[in-house]
Amino acid sequence: MNDKTTHVLGSVGSRLRLRLFVSIFTRLLIWFSVGFLALILFTRLTSLVPNIFTPVTLLFPVILALGVAAILASRKNLGKSDAAREVDRHGKTKDLFLTSVLVGPASGAFYPLISAEADIKAYQVDPRKVVMLDFKPLLKVALCFLIILIPTILFTPQLDPFGRNKERKKVAEAREKIDEQKKAIELRQSLLKKKDVDAPNSKLVAQNLEELLKTLKQLKPQEKNDNLKKLNEQQKNIGGLWRDMNAEKQAGTNRDFNGAQNFGEMNKSAQDMQKQMQNGDASQVKKELQDLKALAEKLGQAKSAEEREKLVAEMQKRLKSLEQMTQGDKGAAGMQSALKKAMENLQASQTNDGALSNETLQALKESLGLSQLEAEQLAQNSRDMKSLEEALKAMQMAKQLNDKGNLPGEGEGQGPGQGQGSGKGLSDYAALYEKLMREG
Repeated sequence: MNDKTTHVLGSVGSRLRLRLFVSIFTRLLIWFSVGFLALILFTRLTSLVPNIFTPVTLLFPVILALGVAAILASRKNLGKSDAAREVDRHGKTKDLFLTSVLVGPASGAFYPLISAEADIKAYQVDPRKVVMLDFKPLLKVALCFLIILIPTILFTPQLDPFGRNKERKKVAEAREKIDEQKKAIELRQSLLKKKDVDAPNSKLVAQNLEELLKTLKQLKPQEKNDNLKKLNEQQKNIGGLWRDMNAEKQAGTNRDFNGAQNFGEMNKSAQDMQKQMQNGDASQVKKELQDLKALAEKLGQAKSAEEREKLVAEMQKRLKSLEQMTQGDKGAAGMQSALKKAMENLQASQTNDGALSNETLQALKESLGLSQLEAEQLAQNSRDMKSLEEALKAMQMAKQLNDKGNLPGEGEGQGPGQGQGSGKGLSDYAALYEKLMREG
């Protein structure tokens, strides 16, 4: 065979494969379109499966049909012999081209004759006429595909006879709420960690106390007017800070003032935790919150409904006790919010199933973790208030001693380090001033 015969057979073979592919693709597109239409109607009319259908999803049956058609067409191994048969059938050449393909030079003297005749006939063959490609059926199917499926997707109403769609919306809303809560918790935790809430005092209070300590060290008995001026300035700064913090605690103060009524409403554990928090100690509250986190872990692993009910009841009781401890205290707003979120997550974990229930329990543990930091800040606020009150008391005594001329100077006092010199803390000055006031 010369190049012309080889080219003709190659072109015919390519067109045969293309025709086969188009034929398979057309049939598959019909079947996949019918299945796709049934799935759309099933989804829209029952809501038993989530509705994911948009005009873009129309590409799915097309791409699927293309892929399957390509695989099926490739399995039909069309070679030169198939092309030769098609050429012989079309040109009525009595298997001339097929013989030229199947026999070879080893066939003897007949091969050159057959090959030469096939080469001559090849110039008369038009591959486009041998294998006619008719795309009309495919175009008709594609047109029907668009006419039927696009309006079905756009205009078929979403019915919900079994309430599944409503359930999915609730789950989506709950998950969105959990995600928003998680972001808020992370932001609040970051803020509290920057504040260093486990330090003895907040940065602002510690700075003011340090300034007061410097001032007390600089006081000189012989400079009464200058001493008074310095003490008044410090009293103004620290007094203003105390008033600002006290305003935040005012509701809590009112609650404590009516202690007989409100205290009686709390259980023993809540009373003990409240007293410790007022003394600036959050250890018992933090331990209670850590125990609640352990219970939340057990709740996630509980097998029976009875076990879950017991754990939920215990956690609700202990959370209510913590909420009761902070009730009415404006300064405890952050902790109240965190505890409220924990209670909501605990309740939501019992109404959700599967993965969402696990997510809710995780959100519960995160809320409890935030509550621990909020408790630290609340305890720090109490320590700040006590430190400021002690500072104000120390300044008041210093002013009285200064007025009487009894303010100690450098090196005065009982024993080494008991004078007005360096190495003394604010509590040391307060003790010294109180001692001098009694003596004086």
